[in-house]
Amino acid sequence: MKKTLCLGLLGFAALIAAVPSAFAWGSATHFYMTDLIMKDNGAPQPDGLYGSMVPDVFNYMFDNPAFLGFLQDQTHHEFLKVWLARRNAHERPDAYGFVAHNDTWGEDSTAHHNSRTLLSSEGYVITKAKALHAYLWANSQDYQDLALLGVDESTYLELCHEMVEAAGDIFIAQVNPNLGKRIVKAALRPAKDLQNLLVRAYLDDFVAYASSISMPLTNDEAKALILANERGFRQSMIAYGALLQEDEATIIQGMVSLYSGMVAQYLAALGIILPPGTDVSPLIEAAIGVALQLCQGDYMSEVFATKNFVANQLIHRLN
Repeated sequence: MKKTLCLGLLGFAALIAAVPSAFAWGSATHFYMTDLIMKDNGAPQPDGLYGSMVPDVFNYMFDNPAFLGFLQDQTHHEFLKVWLARRNAHERPDAYGFVAHNDTWGEDSTAHHNSRTLLSSEGYVITKAKALHAYLWANSQDYQDLALLGVDESTYLELCHEMVEAAGDIFIAQVNPNLGKRIVKAALRPAKDLQNLLVRAYLDDFVAYASSISMPLTNDEAKALILANERGFRQSMIAYGALLQEDEATIIQGMVSLYSGMVAQYLAALGIILPPGTDVSPLIEAAIGVALQLCQGDYMSEVFATKNFVANQLIHRLN
């Protein structure tokens, strides 16, 4: 992967015409949509806006891959455990934002399963990831060469998924230049309420799961893992919010740097080791550029449609 990806404009134009547009939700997009929902219900809640990003807290737990899938599923599908774990009014905003994110009927469901404005049988992120994969496969030898290392179609699509999420958050930063500052402010608020919710909601089942796969953890060990990942996620959101305050070119380069490390870690967790000296940044930069063009025409219409859908779901399911 020593060559820079070359993009064929004619081929890309044909792809745009042939493939329905789609959109994936990154952390800034979740923050933005939940902010809109909360504004519809009254004043925005900074705690709830941080909570709207937190279900992704275990998504990059590559140092503990045996636990990653379980915890990721818990936060995205067993999200009501957090809502039911509330003990006082101060914890409600965090829990509300957390629930809004969910992958069953929340914000993630339109990205992954049922688009609100395009294919009702397929999520935006899936449609876009497929389109991005098809284009890169047809136009980049570097991208094709990943298959020689053991990258299969599902892994390709996951990588494309991440590139579309990056592109989506770049759009959100363009629409709302103050969003990065607000993400930093929300993440800097006291952590105790959200951390307590996560521990109450997931500790017992996490310990039971660890035992079931013969990797037992004590309550203290499991709690320490949950809290360490939340602290790491919080710090990453502070850094991410700072990045989103920069100009677009700087944001894109920051995304390229961020995802270059993420891709190597993700592949390594799957047992796929990039050759020494491999530089994936040109490929990632090109992929984000293609994703930006794929999302450009319908991004905000899906954001607002998802916001309206989830707001209605929250009214009927939580009240």
